[in-house]
Amino acid sequence: MPGRRSPGVKGALFRLEQKVGEHEGILQVLTKQEDAAADDTKDIFAQMKNEFQSMMDEMRTEMTDKLKAAYVEIERLRKQLSIVKGEQTIHNSQLKDQSKVIQVLELSVSNLQRELNGDIDDYD
Repeated sequence: MPGRRSPGVKGALFRLEQKVGEHEGILQVLTKQEDAAADDTKDIFAQMKNEFQSMMDEMRTEMTDKLKAAYVEIERLRKQLSIVKGEQTIHNSQLKDQSKVIQVLELSVSNLQRELNGDIDDYD
């Protein structure tokens, strides 16, 4: 263009310096934002880890308590079963004894009936 001067090297360098300065400022802001985001992410993960660990500890405690209660109940039922088995053995023994007594009593009643009525074969 006639009558216009072409920009000088100093002017071009000055403008480039200004643009580099602007870009450097933008990069610093972005770097700070990225670092802050990374810190936030680390904090969030640390918080999630702590919450997860807390939940796991609570569940572990709850399950341990339930397991202990189950062991206590199993032991109680074992003792009760042992008692029932013992009672069953006693009842079986008593039943055998009573059965023998009934057989003896039945034989005695049959003998008495024969003595009172005589032998049935005698009347045939």
